[in-house]
Amino acid sequence: MLKVNCTDNGDIQIIELNGELNIKTTADFEKIFPTLDGKKVILNVSKLEYISSAGLRSLVILIKKLYASKGELVLCVLTGVVREIIEVSGFENLFKIFDSVKDAESYFNK
Repeated sequence: MLKVNCTDNGDIQIIELNGELNIKTTADFEKIFPTLDGKKVILNVSKLEYISSAGLRSLVILIKKLYASKGELVLCVLTGVVREIIEVSGFENLFKIFDSVKDAESYFNK
């Protein structure tokens, strides 16, 4: 199961994922993609318990979509197995990663 919570903070969209991002839940995550065109997006994964290869694929789709629309995606609060999966897969090179939502907001507000 995956819960997707979105908060609009001015020109920054904060998305919090809670649960697992896998083959069964990527469709729920991808439903919000059309609303994100051209936005600065902070993806808070502090409550994400697991991410599969299908979940990683969704992140790549989102980053490409945002790039094409002059938006940007950053990740924050990677923990445990999610951090390990992102690092082992080499995806830490695709994303700017921050330790907190506040740090990610500061990046966008510079």
